Order: sequence, then structure tokens, then C-alpha cells
Amino acid sequence: MKPWEYRVSVVIPHLSKDLEMFRLVVDLLRLQTVKPFIMVIDTGSPMETWHALEQWANDSPDLEAHRISAKAWNVPCESVCAAQDLAQSACRTPYLFCSHTDVFPRRRDLLEWLLRQCGPAHPVVGYAMSPREWATDEWEWMVGHSCLMLHMPTIHRAGVTWSMQRTHHAFDYRFEEAMGWPDTETGFSHCLAAAGIVPKILGQEINGARLVDENHDHPRNVTCHQREGSDFPRPDELAAAIREAKERVASWSASLPTFVPTSAPSSSPLLRPHFTPASGPCSCSESGHCDRKGRLMVPSLWEKCKVDQGFCDMLDRLAVDPQVGLPPPAGGVDLTSLESCCPKFIP
Repeated sequence: MKPWEYRVSVVIPHLSKDLEMFRLVVDLLRLQTVKPFIMVIDTGSPMETWHALEQWANDSPDLEAHRISAKAWNVPCESVCAAQDLAQSACRTPYLFCSHTDVFPRRRDLLEWLLRQCGPAHPVVGYAMSPREWATDEWEWMVGHSCLMLHMPTIHRAGVTWSMQRTHHAFDYRFEEAMGWPDTETGFSHCLAAAGIVPKILGQEINGARLVDENHDHPRNVTCHQREGSDFPRPDELAAAIREAKERVASWSASLPTFVPTSAPSSSPLLRPHFTPASGPCSCSESGHCDRKGRLMVPSLWEKCKVDQGFCDMLDRLAVDPQVGLPPPAGGVDLTSLESCCPKFIP
């Protein structure tokens, strides 16, 4: 699949001596019910790490690696701002999920769940920024960027960026007014406010502790310490988060999500009203498994979807509009007995 054939991209700014945590995050993302295109933006890892990351990306159709090699930054978070802006420019999908190498999804449908809430009406969905009461009260209306879904057409039209240079010149901040302020999200949040965009807030980010809820596990500040070259002060928290994330990878890998038929009438047995059609033909690698949703697909449908674009288009329309109904059996495929779902049904 080409990057623009996915519904959502993921951006992860990266700086580390190794790829252990990032590989684990990628494993969790690849097991999501909605498969994302993943962009990692390295901001200065050792060259050995970068070469390993670059080779991994070259060998992976769903992973793309970029590197920003700056001589120096005014403040450490400026590298993350640059990575976020690069990702927005490189994003070729309607949605962009922003995260970190220390954020481990806890629900398998995290991206699907966020996509259902995000769109033109709510183009920014995420967690409130962690408190900065020692520096300002502005953080109270700003959104964080460690578990953040963006509707990119709206973001682009509004001219929203992350640039620390823009934060400095357009919003009149010194590069460092206090410890941790301004931060990565400061200019971004001001751009949102200027465009009249109010983020949909799902929860509250915290400082200096492990944030665990039903959506994600975030041992806060791991990437910050890696960026500054200091030891993480809460190693037991990080070890627990990594251990539990590995357990989820094993569990999710052992049981692919399957489509459970609803009680809809036989004229439309596979409807999921919130689904929208994907573009292009189906691309399942085998008849019993759907790469794009991890769902089962009957062999006869798989064979027909591979060769008949009109058939795929009909399934798209059926997914969106229950009133379309199923056509008479064609080519030996009796759609009225369908008990699985087509991989084109992507939320």
C-alpha cells in the first residue's frame, strides 16, 4: 500500500541509544484494528541507532524514517516542534496521530476509537497538556501531543504549525521563560486558538508519573530524559510498562479481531454505519485474513475483490448506505449468505 492509501498516519519523534521501546510501540500500532502508516522522525540519535532505524524502515512498507540533524536548538523541545512540522508536511493521509516512543496503546482499537471522534467538526482530539503552574496558567486551555488525533485537511486550511520559531516571533515568547515553558504544544495551541479550533479533551496529562488509563500507558518523561542524556528516575515504572506492553503484543497477536455479524436483515448483513469506503482495490494477502483490519474474509469474496473493481465499489456503497442493498448472486458469489466483512470497511 502507498502511504496515501491508509486512513491514518502516526508520527513519533525519536531520540534514543537503541530501538527497544520504539520497536514495541510499532508492534502495538501494527496490531491496531485500523492499520496506520508510521512515520518516525529521528532528532539526533547516535548514528548506529539511526542506521538501524533507516534499514528497518527501508525493509518495511508501512514505516518511514526521517532524520533532522541540527547543530543545536534554542531549547530541547524545539527539535520535537520541528519533527511535528515535518510530519504534518509529509502526512499523506486525512488523519495524523501524534505520539511518543514511551506511549504504549492499551486498547487495540485506540486509533479506530479516536478516528470516530475526530473530523471536520472536531479536528483536534487528545489529552489536556500537563500542568505548568510554576510558569503560567496558559497550559489550562492547551492540548498535549502524546496521544493526539488531528484531522489534517482542517489543520492545513487553518495554517496550524508547531514551530518554536513561530512561537517566538508570532506569539511573543522568549525561547525559555521558565523550566518547561514554552513547550512543544505552546505555539500549536495558539495557532488553534487563532483559528477558532477548540480541542476535544479526553483526559489530563500529568508530570513526573506513569499515566495509565483504558487508552494508553505513558511512563511520563522517558523521552525527555533520553533527549537530555540523563537516567530515567523511575526505572521500575518503565520496566512495568514495557513488560505489560509485551504481554499485550503477545495477546493481540494470538487472537486476530474478527467481525461479528449483526442482526441486520439479509439484504444488508455486513453494515457498520460509521464506516467510510477506502480507495483502491482490496489488498488481502490471503483469503482467510484481512491485512487492513485483521478480519476474516470468505475466499469467494477475496477472489472477486482482487479482480473486480466494480464489485469492490459496490461493497463500499453498501458499507456507507444500508439502503443500497445487495445485488443478485453474480459469478458464483452469493452475497446474501455473507458472514464476514470486506477489508475495505475501514472506519
